[in-house]
Amino acid sequence: ETLAEDSNEEAALLRALFGLCERAGARLRRLEARTGRLRVTLRHSDDVLARREERLAPPAAADLVLFARARAICDRARARRVRVRWIELHCLEVAPGPRQLVLFGPEAFAGDLSTRAGAAETLADAIDRIRGRFGDRAIVCGRMFAGRSGPIAADSGTGAEKTA
Repeated sequence: ETLAEDSNEEAALLRALFGLCERAGARLRRLEARTGRLRVTLRHSDDVLARREERLAPPAAADLVLFARARAICDRARARRVRVRWIELHCLEVAPGPRQLVLFGPEAFAGDLSTRAGAAETLADAIDRIRGRFGDRAIVCGRMFAGRSGPIAADSGTGAEKTA
């Protein structure tokens, strides 16, 4: 996703990354698949690429889980102070399979929704159904508006232009 303007502002980068995670998660769930590895690539203003990736255990498709992991990967990729031109998220090791709820271990009892795989998957499924019925803008995460001025109704999306 190409940013509207080159930026090193954390809010702008996270807004773009969250949008990518939402779209990737929705596509994975439509395919009834999970990703076992995430890769985040940043292209800086000086055209230098920074690429980092991480294996996911267990594989995931929930937006919040993908975002939590992608954010950590992005933080590692942002070692330079140069502005970022575009950010890319790749879901690797994608495999079909039913949703696996976490029943044991620390993830099952964690208080943070982003680490509770079962709850995050259920929430993502509900959001997918609402968006399927009422459109993609029926539910928009507040993170998409962080650091913005002006009315939300005038916002056209993530503030970024989609690239092919």
